[in-house]
Amino acid sequence: MRFSLLDLLIAIALFAVSGIVMYPLAQALNLPFPGSVGFMLGALLGAALWLLLAPPIYWLLRLPPLVLPVCPRCHKRPNRYTITDHQWPRTIAMCDVCGQGVELWWRQPKSTQSPSTLPILVLRWPYSLGRWSPIADEPAA
Repeated sequence: MRFSLLDLLIAIALFAVSGIVMYPLAQALNLPFPGSVGFMLGALLGAALWLLLAPPIYWLLRLPPLVLPVCPRCHKRPNRYTITDHQWPRTIAMCDVCGQGVELWWRQPKSTQSPSTLPILVLRWPYSLGRWSPIADEPAA
């Protein structure tokens, strides 16, 4: 899992917005704020805001997702990938466990864009978490 200062700042900002929104909402609903009910509702609102607003922020800033994909060849999750080629929205990376290559796409490639012989994984929503789906099986040897 990748977690940087920028990821932390995005999460803090979204949870701060939830606190700013929750305070007048708790007063309008006559809830005790700060209190256990108000705190729980604020935390739920913060999580909802993160799920809804973090993916477009990550997409616009072209940030890598928090979770790296499982290698489609060795079926293990490496601690890191070695990037050998990066041209947005495609990255070619080498698995640090088995040393084999994988093609990572940040959006669904057009059929003319990916004539690769490497296994291809595409990033799915929510982009900030790192849900990866294979779109091409491993080529026959």
